[in-house]
Order: sequence, then structure tokens, then C-alpha cells
Amino acid sequence: MMCPDRPVPCEPTPAEAGKVEQAVKQATAPHAIAELRLSARGPNARARLIAWRNRSGKLCLETQVDPASSAAFGPCLPGPPCRKICVQLLQTRTDSAALYLLGGVVASENDRLQLTTDDGRVETFGLSGPVVPGFPGYRVFMLDLGRGLYRRLELLDHDQEVAEETLTSAEIRSLRCNESPPVLPSQGSQSQRSPLQKCVPRATPK
Repeated sequence: MMCPDRPVPCEPTPAEAGKVEQAVKQATAPHAIAELRLSARGPNARARLIAWRNRSGKLCLETQVDPASSAAFGPCLPGPPCRKICVQLLQTRTDSAALYLLGGVVASENDRLQLTTDDGRVETFGLSGPVVPGFPGYRVFMLDLGRGLYRRLELLDHDQEVAEETLTSAEIRSLRCNESPPVLPSQGSQSQRSPLQKCVPRATPK
């Protein structure tokens, strides 16, 4: 699963998994509320943001890029709440390359989202996506990151930061490590350790 409060995978306890399962039970049928053309990935490539209302009346979300889907996320999940910025990274593959999609919702009363990439570039996006049906406090935000990752997201209202989301260096390294599938090493051969085995120790925060 994906941690409710961060965009990288985590391993839930049985109790946590049970709470998530209950939280995402549907009161309304899941349906696509937005679609993004992914022209860099192919003429027919599309990403969709799926939404539904859970039995407690809260918003649940999922991003899809065929054939991949994210885990359910959103304000409906237990744990630290997903408030003004509620987005998730989805990793997909084109040929041998790992590509990233950022999808979800942000507070609708704000006008821009500023993104700092993992290589230090800063880009600002006007918030013009559709308001989520039945949840007017949220507006859709979807962005094809390609091979890039973000280090920081800042939600702005007339140049005033109202919320932020960050990826730590360790989280970015962990995501980069997972871009290469592990190769089973030969026993006792350090020279033939898999790329994942070599990468994970470096990605573990001290």
C-alpha cells in the first residue's frame, strides 16, 4: 500500500490494513472525474483520476495509467489527514524507463502550485482543473513528471504559501532504487549483487 501521509510505499500492519479497507468502502460507484493526455508516452496514453464517496461521506481517490493503478488515497483514509494538498505519485514504465505521474486534488480556493524538482528546477502551475463533483473544496491537479521527481510542492494563494508537501532525499533515493527490478544474486558473490541490493543501503537514512 501507499502510506496515507507520504507518496512512497510502506508496509501496513494488519490493523492498519483493516482500517484502510473499511475506510475505502464505497457509498457511490467509482468514476473518472478527470483525464490527462500523456502525449510523451504515446498517442493514446491517458491518465485518469478516479473518485468515489466512502460510507462516511469522505472523498476517496485513485490514479490510473493503464495498466497501472495507485492504491486508494485521499481524505477518506485514516491517520494523518490529507488536507490542502492531497496527491500521490504513480510509477509506470514505458519500455525500460520508469516514469512518474502526480495526481490528486488540492484546496480549490488557491490559485497556483509551485513545484521544485529533485534537480533543483522550480516550475509554477496555475490551478485550472475541475472542481471535484460533490466536494467543492477540492480541485483536480494532475501532472506528468516523466523521469523527474519533485522535492517540494507549495500551494500558493496570491504568492502566499498555504501548504507544502515534500520528499526527503532518502525517499527520492528509495524511489530511484525501485526503478530497476532486482536481479537474484549468486550466493556469496559481492560482485554480482543486484542493483537493488547495492542501492538500498545507500537509500536508508542514517
